[in-house]
Amino acid sequence: MNQVGTTRWVRCSVVGLVAFGGAFALTAVAVFVYAFGLALAVRGAPDQGAIQAFARSVGPTWGPWLRILLACGLAAWVARSSRSVAVEGAVVGLVAGIAGLCLAWPPDTRGALFLLGTIGAALVGAFAGRRRPS
Repeated sequence: MNQVGTTRWVRCSVVGLVAFGGAFALTAVAVFVYAFGLALAVRGAPDQGAIQAFARSVGPTWGPWLRILLACGLAAWVARSSRSVAVEGAVVGLVAGIAGLCLAWPPDTRGALFLLGTIGAALVGAFAGRRRPS
């Protein structure tokens, strides 16, 4: 059977969405930790302007990089039991990348580069995580 016929589309799509959601959640956790640390430092209500400035700087920078790292790792996990490593890695990266591109609407060159980076990282992860014939 060909590679496309053996692809587990739903699993790859869900894993791509998990990579996107995980990057989003980790970015939110970073902002929460910053706000919590700021509240402890001032022993009261933290400066909302400082928290918003931190969130505006962290979200667009950390989010895409975390998405790339998670897509690479999760694509390696998907590829452990796969016969169509390239297709499944590309699907994981494509779903994660397009989900991330939706947050950066309207699309720009930076978003397109991160989309390609996510797909490439997922392919690298899939090939790194595949089982080798013994």
